[in-house]
Amino acid sequence: MKKTLVIILGQARADKLTWDNFNKYVLNELDADLALCIGESDLNSEKNNFWKNAEFKWVHTEYQDYGIAYDELQKKIISDTSINLPNWRRLMRIGSDWLGSIKDVNEQPGSSGLLLYFKWHLMNHLMDEEILEKYDWFVITRSDFIWELPHPPIAFFKNHEIGLPYGEHYGGYSDRHVVMKKETIKGYFGIIEPILKNPEKLYSEMEFYNKWNHEKYIYHRIKTDLAMLKIKYMPYMMYSVREFDTHTTWSHGKFSEHMGLYIKYDSEYYSASTSKKIMKICRNWNNLFATILFSNIIIRIIFIINRPYEDLRFRVSYFLNKKNKKYLNIFNKIYNLIQKFYHYSKNLIT
Repeated sequence: MKKTLVIILGQARADKLTWDNFNKYVLNELDADLALCIGESDLNSEKNNFWKNAEFKWVHTEYQDYGIAYDELQKKIISDTSINLPNWRRLMRIGSDWLGSIKDVNEQPGSSGLLLYFKWHLMNHLMDEEILEKYDWFVITRSDFIWELPHPPIAFFKNHEIGLPYGEHYGGYSDRHVVMKKETIKGYFGIIEPILKNPEKLYSEMEFYNKWNHEKYIYHRIKTDLAMLKIKYMPYMMYSVREFDTHTTWSHGKFSEHMGLYIKYDSEYYSASTSKKIMKICRNWNNLFATILFSNIIIRIIFIINRPYEDLRFRVSYFLNKKNKKYLNIFNKIYNLIQKFYHYSKNLIT
């Protein structure tokens, strides 16, 4: 049995555009098996390369309102019927798009709520079917990535590290592609449980900030549940695409005439193109210079320089909320004054 399992989460789409590169640069490069944890779709057939080549297939019901799915899952997780189930919907008051796909008075855009639900089911498949006993490493990714370079070898990551591509952080940690050891699975993929089991506690942890997204919520859970682990960045070497008629819940992307497809995120495409150019100089992952260049120096410098102000505000607020709420209040007052001054100045100019 191979020691690495690559998992497609969500949908097995865009296979006509991405399969060849995915098979060459990910599955073959890592000598890995493939699993799918996806929603119901017409794409799930032998005509689809991901479906046809998957060792494991787990298909789940797609909901128009994932609030129904959350209610059902809460009953399953909290088996004690003698107690009143906690009101997890209160968390919908905390903005802005970390619980998308749930119908509510405070409804949020996007599909983050769906992703949390699928992650829980993936975790349970891996545990209940004893798949954690068969593999040492797990790579969770998307099917709509076009890979520009071979995936870094598993040896690039240490046991106490979670591997993430550098980029698309949006203030927290991106989950578009994740590399982890099997011991990390429960803590990482069980992040819906605090929402359903103890929403009051989670509300008290998150109410200091009102621009949460999926990436920031993952950041919070890693800092809370997996605090002993380190983040190990790898170069961004792939970019998301879609065909003309492919449904998407977020970015529709821009059409590339010469490629004949939609590139969903310019930032991904430019990051992957840059990585490809640099790797031509560094040759391969065994080159010490490449490892230092990507993971220790350039990436960390760019991370600090290019971080948007709102992302920096989240990190500062998060730190102060953990350490000293008195200073958090002072920081927020200063931030609000800066915002008022900015808008006042802007009105004067215009």
